[in-house]
This record gives sequence, structure tokens and C-alpha cells, in this order.
Amino acid sequence: MRIYKWLIGLVSAIFFIMIIAWLSSYFYTPATPWYGALVKPRAMLKPLSYDICEIVVYLFTALALAKLIVKRKFNLAFFFILAAGLLSVVFLVCFFSLHSLFAAAAVLAAVLVLDTAVLLKALFNDPLCAAFYAPIFAWHIYLFCTTV
Repeated sequence: MRIYKWLIGLVSAIFFIMIIAWLSSYFYTPATPWYGALVKPRAMLKPLSYDICEIVVYLFTALALAKLIVKRKFNLAFFFILAAGLLSVVFLVCFFSLHSLFAAAAVLAAVLVLDTAVLLKALFNDPLCAAFYAPIFAWHIYLFCTTV
């Protein structure tokens, strides 16, 4: 029964992640002349490395959401993770469609606030969920540092 609950949790989490990835694919366009003209920091990953990191972040997000779904902890942390995913799409809109670095940085700052709340709550209540969410937090810090 426990494996069945984990499978249901993973399928539900992956469904949400696929929706976010699908929405993100409409706005993620790094091949534009505007993006090519930006001065990028040395810490910026190559496209293949970036894609691999995104896949890893998606997997950890699925595990963190599945952990919350299995334990039926639909508290603020669950909704903060969902909001952070939606704000990630807003970040892509601001950055690639609107070409606004300031708006993109502001959205990423909001994502980091949500991430901090999720991580702190998970550290005290669910250490395994915190372990799943820590790489996501680190990825968002990296994105913030390379965007600002």
C-alpha cells in the first residue's frame, strides 16, 4: 500500500511539473538576439549543463511534492511550492518576452522568499522533504545570482 501511495504522489507531482514545463516552453527562448547580446557572468552554465540541472531540479521538485502528497500535508509549504513553480513561468515571461531584468529579478526574489519559507518549515517538520527541497533552493539562488 505504501508503494501505491508513493506512486500516486509521484504521478500527481509529475503532472504538475509537466504543466509548468509545458508553460515554460512557450517563453524560454535563449536563441534570440536580445539574449545573445547580454553580458553573461562566468558562472553561467553551458546550455547542456543547464538543461541537465533543470531536469534534476524537476526530479527533486517531484520528490518533495510527492512526499507532501503521501503524508497528506497540504499545508502552506505545498501551496508555496506550487506558487514558486508558477512564479518561475512568470520569471520566464519577464526575462525572455518582456526583456526586463529588473522584473525578472523581482520575481526570482519572490521565489526565493517562498523557497526560504518552505525550506525552514520542512527543516523543522519534515527533514526528508527538506533534503529533497534543498537542491531546488540552491538552484533558485544560482538563478538569482546569475540574473542580477
